[in-house]
Amino acid sequence: MKLLFKIIIALLLLGFSVYLASDFLLEFWWFTSLDLGGFFLLRESYASLVCVGSSVVFASVVYFNLAYIPRALALAPESARKGLVGQLQSNRKLLFLLALLITIPLLIPVFNHWESFLLYYFGAESELTDPVYGKNISYYLFSYPVYELIQDGLLIVFSLLLVLVSGLYYTFYKSHSDKLDSFPFAAKVHLSVLMALLVLVQAWSIALERIELLYESRHLPVFYGPGFVEMNYQLPLIWFSFLLFLITVIAWVYSLYTGNKKYTAIVLGISYLLVLGVKESELIPDLMHDYYVQSNPIDAESKYIAQHIKATQDAFNLADITEIDYPLESSLSPLSSVEISRELDNIPLWDNDLLLPVYEQLQSIRPFFSFQQVAVDRYQLGGKNRQVNVAARELDYQSLAPEAQNWRNKHLFYTHGYGLVVSPSNQQANQPMQWLLSNFDQAVAFDKLKLDRPEIYYGMVDYPYALVPNSESLNSPDKSAGDMSTDYQGTGGLALTSLFTKAVASAYFKDERIFLSASINHDTRLLVRRNILKRIQAIAPFLSLDSEPYPVLVNHKIQWVIDAYTASDLYPLVEPTIFNKPDEQPFNYARNSVKIVVDAYNGSVDFYVVDDHEPLIKTYQRLYPSLFKKLVDAPPEIIKHFSYPKSWFTLQMHLYARFHQSDPEVFYQQSEALEFASMNEEQVEPYYLTIDIDEDAQAQQYERQKFILVSPLSPLGRENLASVAIAGCLKAVHCNEHYQDDIYLYKFPQDMQVEGPAQISALMNQNPDISAKLTLWDQQGSKVIRGRMIIIPVEHSLLYIQPLYLAGTSAQGFPSLAKVLVAMNRHTAIADSLSLAFSAVQKKLRSRSVKRLEDAI
Repeated sequence: MKLLFKIIIALLLLGFSVYLASDFLLEFWWFTSLDLGGFFLLRESYASLVCVGSSVVFASVVYFNLAYIPRALALAPESARKGLVGQLQSNRKLLFLLALLITIPLLIPVFNHWESFLLYYFGAESELTDPVYGKNISYYLFSYPVYELIQDGLLIVFSLLLVLVSGLYYTFYKSHSDKLDSFPFAAKVHLSVLMALLVLVQAWSIALERIELLYESRHLPVFYGPGFVEMNYQLPLIWFSFLLFLITVIAWVYSLYTGNKKYTAIVLGISYLLVLGVKESELIPDLMHDYYVQSNPIDAESKYIAQHIKATQDAFNLADITEIDYPLESSLSPLSSVEISRELDNIPLWDNDLLLPVYEQLQSIRPFFSFQQVAVDRYQLGGKNRQVNVAARELDYQSLAPEAQNWRNKHLFYTHGYGLVVSPSNQQANQPMQWLLSNFDQAVAFDKLKLDRPEIYYGMVDYPYALVPNSESLNSPDKSAGDMSTDYQGTGGLALTSLFTKAVASAYFKDERIFLSASINHDTRLLVRRNILKRIQAIAPFLSLDSEPYPVLVNHKIQWVIDAYTASDLYPLVEPTIFNKPDEQPFNYARNSVKIVVDAYNGSVDFYVVDDHEPLIKTYQRLYPSLFKKLVDAPPEIIKHFSYPKSWFTLQMHLYARFHQSDPEVFYQQSEALEFASMNEEQVEPYYLTIDIDEDAQAQQYERQKFILVSPLSPLGRENLASVAIAGCLKAVHCNEHYQDDIYLYKFPQDMQVEGPAQISALMNQNPDISAKLTLWDQQGSKVIRGRMIIIPVEHSLLYIQPLYLAGTSAQGFPSLAKVLVAMNRHTAIADSLSLAFSAVQKKLRSRSVKRLEDAI
């Protein structure tokens, strides 16, 4: 019985230990399954090193100060042990434990920002400097936040120590007054040293106030950062208060020890308090602002506005935008017409938002499949680049009937999505949708698009954990069925090869069915963190992720590409902003420095650095050398699908609309401010195009065609166009071999009226053919949807394209492409296809040219 009892106790202790260690063990196994076990241990070691190291250092400071008290009082060991405080002083281990208990709560901010200390240690130099103090930007990204943490921690610890030590000295002195004639000199020195350290820390705090001026927001919305008042009043006052504080403290210490110069110390103390009050008061700054700055805003603030402009351009990489004067021609040469005709095959006639319900209706096929979003990409098919729309058919577990939403279906049976859907961006109106890859049998128009593994185990859906393969999933010879009966044959996840691994997994998920289920066999693997964004965040929480991952088909496999950003809110002189999510952390510096590739079947994650000059990513590469890979190590087939992220370009253009005005006076007046072109009171979002913008005539057609983002810009408050910005791999000829991001801005002549989307839309409505067709549809009760206006700068002309859709009135109805509108040089046409509409416009342009020639003769 005793042996059985011991065995039971041992098993209980083992089970309890497994439960406590399950989080760490499963995390370690998960990282190891991604070949990142060393990275995980390194990261945990870093965190432990900072937390334990800072605790020991600060606790040692407290411990030695407390332990020194009996020695400073020169008490005999027997006398020092009297009373509770004396017993505590005599027990060194207990005293150190007390010191730890005192310091650990005070160090919580340090523990929460442990990575800041490592960034400070491994910090890389930036190529940028701030325009006010001339400091390298790395100081603000890495050093300044650590200095603030240390200063705050020291100020609290030394303040607490001074109070605690003073109280203990008083307690000891009172309890041993019969053995002490006067307060010992050593105790005075001890207290004086603590006061001196506290003074130095406070002086450091005053000195750091000059850095805080660089984040002044009182001048918004005009500019961000210090202005005339801050640099000519507050900054000198900070330095004056710093010196006066040190002199005052020295005078007080001298007076306390010598008894002389008491009035001097009092006067200095009062003077410092007055200066402190003046510094905190807004009276003088408001007077300076109201009576000088407001009367002479340009003269007073131009220098500081220029600094704000320069800092913002540097922080968001706006200074590298190439501006190109783009004169427009009123007529087309035959050669230009041919060049434009070549570009029409890739013009996207479907808005992604409108295409999503079409995919849902025509390609979901099963109720438990859905599409999260439709992405835009390009593939080299049939010897030329083809712009396509692509979407992943993912599992939608919530769409199952409530009675089918059980543990078995959730974790064993309905475990994955199935396949991609690919369609050409350019479609024919009033014709069935063309597909390049479709249906459950994954029918393809080109062999390059064939999929060997169409199953999607990792995607954008918030998938629960899956246990695959298992006895519930049998091999199905009929893939066209599109069901869940396919065994998982990948290497992702954790192998549940023993009772111990099952026990750890059960403890981690608090689900005993993982341990007890008879459906789990020796081949079963546990797939966790299957949402690709959460998966990446678990590995690299220091990266900000783009909200629009896109699937690519490479080597007959599905891969996800996610753009990642290194960002900070500590860049000086730059107003914090956000991408487009209200709940995200504001930032005032960012770079698209990393491209991340996730395998949809195995879940492998690769981080490719695409901007190796950026200081934050260089620092993280030093910090975690095994995590990041160089761009040259990425497969060329993947690099071909790297693109300029839409959200990043949108943010840059939003900022460029104001900050291209480099002249402070122009910026102050906003006389040349821009905004996104608009139509129907909605701004035209940037859109992807695949067109020929390469001036290298010797390059092949597929090399000259670039996959770019386009954003039309208008003068603020006006409908005409001022410029068109494009972004992508522009300067490099061989964009299929490496990735490079550039931005060109085509500036139109200021003496020419260039129509914007709203003006062209109104011009189209004046065309009798177009207005008649719209009227007919309205009379038939059809819902007409006007698509986005696509503006293409090509051959020194602007081509305007707008698709028209018809949508059913029922809830199940989805839009269909009805007509295509084209405009050029104020001539418009409507047709069933883009090529026919452009041909009609060409005829009108030729007729106008002939008429002009006849009039001239």
